[in-house]
Amino acid sequence: MIYIKNTVVICFLFFSMLVFIYIFENKIGEFLKNIESKADEIEIKLDDKEYEEAFLKSQELYNIYKEKMVYLDMILNHSDTYGLNEEILKLTQYAKSKSDSDGLASVHYVKAILRKMINQHFISAENIF
Repeated sequence: MIYIKNTVVICFLFFSMLVFIYIFENKIGEFLKNIESKADEIEIKLDDKEYEEAFLKSQELYNIYKEKMVYLDMILNHSDTYGLNEEILKLTQYAKSKSDSDGLASVHYVKAILRKMINQHFISAENIF
């Protein structure tokens, strides 16, 4: 009788963990896609040479990033999060100094890191095995 009870408890814990992981991974994916859409907006502003708007959007992006990364930094790859943090900071300065080429390069680098992070945290057989 005790073995059945232990088995039920272990199965409940296992399935609870799976549900928690699924929900949390979806939240991470939504957050990263939100940052990617903000980076797209900044890219459009830089292409249109709207530097003040690009600067404000990049500051908004940095504030959103810093607010949420406090919780996600323990789950996401540190080399990616540090690189993303530095590049977003550079992006704010490039937008402020009205540097087209550096700003666009920085936006593309941010988007590349974000795509890598999204692909790593998408639940698939390739990422499990």
